[in-house]
Amino acid sequence: ATLEHLDELIEQMKQQTQISVDTETTSLRARQADVVGYSFCWKDGEAWYLPVRAPAGEPALAEKIVLEKL
Repeated sequence: ATLEHLDELIEQMKQQTQISVDTETTSLRARQADVVGYSFCWKDGEAWYLPVRAPAGEPALAEKIVLEKL
C-alpha cells in the first residue's frame, strides 16, 4: 500500500452511496487493541485493505496520515 493507493481509494469511495468498513486489530478487547488495518468494500468480490501496522519489511501506511486523509 502506498499513499497513491490511499488517494485512489478515497477518490473511488467518494463515488459510492454505501461502503462497508471493517478493522483488523491486535485484540478483541477494544480498550487494549491497536488497529492493524482498515478494510473497505462496496462491490461484491472486491475490497481494499490499508495496513497501518505490519511485520518488519512489510508495507504499511502511517496510521496518522490514513486517519487524516479518511
